[in-house]
Amino acid sequence: MFTSKSMPTLKEQSKKNHDLDRQDIHIFYEARTQYGNLGDLIINKTLLERLRGYGQVVINDHGVPDWYCQELGIELDERASFYENGFSRLIIKSKLKSLFQLKSPKTYLFLGPGHLSDNSRYLGSRKWILYFLLLRILGVRLCRLGFSIGELSDHNQKIVKWVSRFSYFYGVRDSISESLAHQMKMCQIQHFPDLAWLFRSGFQTAIKPSMDGEYIVFSFRESAHACDTSNAYQENLIVVLDRVVDLVCRQWSKRLVVAYQVDRDSDFCQRLVQRYVGPYDVEFVDQKLNVQAALELYSNALMVFSNRLHVLLFTIMAGSLPLAVIDSNRQSKVTGIFLDAELSSLVLDIHSDSAQVMKLNRLVDEMNPIKEKIERYRKNRELLGQNLLAQMMAG
Repeated sequence: MFTSKSMPTLKEQSKKNHDLDRQDIHIFYEARTQYGNLGDLIINKTLLERLRGYGQVVINDHGVPDWYCQELGIELDERASFYENGFSRLIIKSKLKSLFQLKSPKTYLFLGPGHLSDNSRYLGSRKWILYFLLLRILGVRLCRLGFSIGELSDHNQKIVKWVSRFSYFYGVRDSISESLAHQMKMCQIQHFPDLAWLFRSGFQTAIKPSMDGEYIVFSFRESAHACDTSNAYQENLIVVLDRVVDLVCRQWSKRLVVAYQVDRDSDFCQRLVQRYVGPYDVEFVDQKLNVQAALELYSNALMVFSNRLHVLLFTIMAGSLPLAVIDSNRQSKVTGIFLDAELSSLVLDIHSDSAQVMKLNRLVDEMNPIKEKIERYRKNRELLGQNLLAQMMAG
């Protein structure tokens, strides 16, 4: 950890370049993402922690806030800015040097995990395609793990398709994305679990009595996607949430806690508080949750309702019951993962009739068997991810 970024001396730069040249595996990592999202932070942090077990990691910190580097646990000598060259040139220089070594080290470039859509930052460009082609020619192994595919324009589909052609491992995290990838004729497509399944929280969970939680949690974004300006999504979502609140807060006498993991969800979550406070016992957590706060809040809840994938997955890590309230067709990254885990019963589609909310009564009765099933699946996903990564790095 460090609190400020100090510039390395030329002597320090030279030593680190020499140390990097001596590594058996060179691992480069693209860390740029959306910084206000706890879910993106955790999946990036998880992958970095796993990769450090295989060799020296150098991370592209250009434009990445210092606080985000600290949250990821990035040491000063893991920053690309600590070396003599920029990130892109550093990869090329490192690989060119290795070509003249008796035992040429393997070189990997990992692109960030998460969701690929027209709203994604750093999706790619024609310039990047040419750069990835050069890396492929040099023998650099381009990898992207634990990602899903959303709505992509024809232009962006071509970009993603070309990037896949130059990749060593392109690991989608759900069957819906895998099907879309094959329809787009993408290359090197394999399955790799969402990296949240590999997250080591150190948090101890326990199976609790079915109605033990005294509250439920709401954590919602206001739209299906960042650029969605339609009011229809919110209107349909509110209808379902009203029914949930009537059942859980009025009939079951549970408290409602509203919280958020993503900065831009704050305003909508506050509107939900204003809607339900008064007739019901409502509490608002008026700051973005960090990892520990999220796990503690979710672990003591009866249920956690959200339309954000990593709120739902962190709920699983905390040992509580996740309920996805989504547009199943448009929020395919949630639909796909719940479908693969055989958890479709935990999905409330905002376009379905009111009867679906009443299934919460049955879910409460079946809560412990469902949690046990989820925990078995979580362990399976973690083991699969570990094994796939080990095979990839050994190949």
